[in-house]
Amino acid sequence: MSDCIYLDYNASTPLEPRVLSAMQDIYSQTQVNAGSITHSLGRNAQAVVEEARAAVANSIQAEARDIVFCGGATEGINLALIGMARQYQSEGKHIICSSIEHRAVLAVLDQLETEGFEVSRLPVDKMDYVDPDVLKSAIRADTIICALIHVNNEIGTVQNLSAIAEHCRSHDVRLFVDAAQSWGKIAINVQETPIDALVCSAHKAYGPQGIGALYLRRKPRRVRLQPCFYGGGQERGMRPGTLPVALVHAMGVTARINQEQMAEDQAHAQALRKQAIEALSDYVP
Repeated sequence: MSDCIYLDYNASTPLEPRVLSAMQDIYSQTQVNAGSITHSLGRNAQAVVEEARAAVANSIQAEARDIVFCGGATEGINLALIGMARQYQSEGKHIICSSIEHRAVLAVLDQLETEGFEVSRLPVDKMDYVDPDVLKSAIRADTIICALIHVNNEIGTVQNLSAIAEHCRSHDVRLFVDAAQSWGKIAINVQETPIDALVCSAHKAYGPQGIGALYLRRKPRRVRLQPCFYGGGQERGMRPGTLPVALVHAMGVTARINQEQMAEDQAHAQALRKQAIEALSDYVP
């Protein structure tokens, strides 16, 4: 592999050395369940989890209580879309998405269609943009969810979330955002943009594989989910199971590093983009 140049960063990024070191620090300690708060070791592990929760929340300008840790973006998508659809089906069974959603979203919507939900898949223009006015015209009285990818995983189109979010809010439609490709790379502010639910994954942003987060708005309008999984009461009962403390800690460290370096990383990416386009232009007029 010494002659290989890895360019598949939209699929998974390399692990940041400082994140790896943070994981190793946790793994070198006694493995403790963060839910075992009857003893000091368990409480210490819980403190590590809550510190990471605050860091992830801060990365999108949310509150720590808004964050639910999960196994990755795909799991978060299932939790959010299936949970919201089943929770709010008494209000309607119509869902809107774009025609270029990631397969993780489309597969969930396919499943919901077998349960009696109706899905409208909106067209995009030649640059993969969803026209906010087209989306607005697709909203019906029985529309309960709009699911939209923030940054396209193939060509990098960044959707106009602000306009779309305003249309959804004004029509009482819950906006779900797949931010797997944007988290840690471009600024996300769920206070300025009224997003109701959002998923992200650490391994798309120089963190470890196997850990992600789901944001659920609590105010001014709280988003509720019907649980998809059952077991313990972890993560407010929405994602039961023993938390992987080292991975959670690593995602928190990833969030902090990306926030600190975002401007520098964006400038570096722009420089690489310019260099690549100029080099390609020499061969392709």
